[in-house]
Amino acid sequence: MMDDYPLAVTEEHGARSGLADLLPVIHAALASAAAEVWEVPSFELTVVLSGDLAASIADREVGFTPERLGGGRVGGKTIPVRRDYSVVEMFVGAPAGDDFDQLEWIHTILHEYGHVVLGRLRAAAGTRPPYPTRDQTLPEMAAIWAFEAADEYRCELLSDSLMKGLQQAGVLSSPDPSVTISLDLLVQDRYCSTVTDLLDSVVHPGWPNLVDFCLNGDMDIFTMFNQVVAETGDLLKILGYADALERTTGRGRILDHFLEHLGASLYLAPVWDPIVELLESTPFIPTLSEFADVDTRLQALGQGIVRMWETLGISGYLTGGNSLAVKVKPPLR
Repeated sequence: MMDDYPLAVTEEHGARSGLADLLPVIHAALASAAAEVWEVPSFELTVVLSGDLAASIADREVGFTPERLGGGRVGGKTIPVRRDYSVVEMFVGAPAGDDFDQLEWIHTILHEYGHVVLGRLRAAAGTRPPYPTRDQTLPEMAAIWAFEAADEYRCELLSDSLMKGLQQAGVLSSPDPSVTISLDLLVQDRYCSTVTDLLDSVVHPGWPNLVDFCLNGDMDIFTMFNQVVAETGDLLKILGYADALERTTGRGRILDHFLEHLGASLYLAPVWDPIVELLESTPFIPTLSEFADVDTRLQALGQGIVRMWETLGISGYLTGGNSLAVKVKPPLR
């Protein structure tokens, strides 16, 4: 079985020593589930432990920025060497400073493993969008945002489940042996605070204001459009993180706490609610035999994102030359 999922580990940019020894046990547990539970086709994985994660990723990916919407920096990233995820590199920060938290590091490892598994399943199921050879349409962009946000939700649930399993097996230990290692222990109220801030600072009145700036001639239409599209993707991923945490703690859904906010009720809830309903009603890691059906339904829910952009007054179409043309009108507030 392990021969189907070979593992290599490299260290660079002054990575903290000793961490590589923990990876074979974690990889064995994931490889077993990949083969026996999820029917994942074989893949080759290289885990890159880096003392400077941003530098390691920038060495391979042009234009990478480590900062994330709402503050914070990326702690890990999965990059397919081959588009079908049969060869994958997983980058995980392993700084040598005193503030290193090993449990958070393991959480990141497990989360990124989820992206490896989901990426390989999506490619094998035939639902990974083809490499674009022309400008993408709004529905094509939205389908990607839908499954990428869903994947963050799934990867957080996978990490939570595996941390608890590894603790029960004696592989992981909590500083307090009576405390279960979980997302709630590591994250606490971080995501709820981030959603609170972004609803006010980005979504409403932020997005409709951007459209108004464009209509008033104070912002170029494609600058406005690209900002709204990028922030949509980032926000949906944050909702994926947040709702995974809410699910593990039994607190309901994250946007249920913000229904009085127009940014939630007018824009985000009509988009996110159908996505999280699908995620709650299907396995968080679908097997290969069921993946295509679930993923097709998930990507179709991207139409809700297109409708949200239309609520903001933004629409688009491909010209005869396969270039995207964007139109704008006053937003619904």
